[in-house]
Amino acid sequence: MAYSIENIKAELEQFGKYKYIKAELLKRGYTVADLARELGVSTTTIFLILQDKTKSKRVAKRIEEIIGVPQGTLFEYTREG
Repeated sequence: MAYSIENIKAELEQFGKYKYIKAELLKRGYTVADLARELGVSTTTIFLILQDKTKSKRVAKRIEEIIGVPQGTLFEYTREG
């Protein structure tokens, strides 16, 4: 399901990044544990990334791919450049 950047930004502001991403992952059939297994990281690492307490371009890019948003929409540091 594709969303406009404006809608995504509004939802991020309304719900917060962590809740928004977690809900969008669940809509697509992913739990935090599923994502962690797929990427070979701990669930703690996923939680820390979702809460912006640590960074991982690889994990962040995969989250954006799963949700179907342009690179850099949810995690600015994933923008190519």
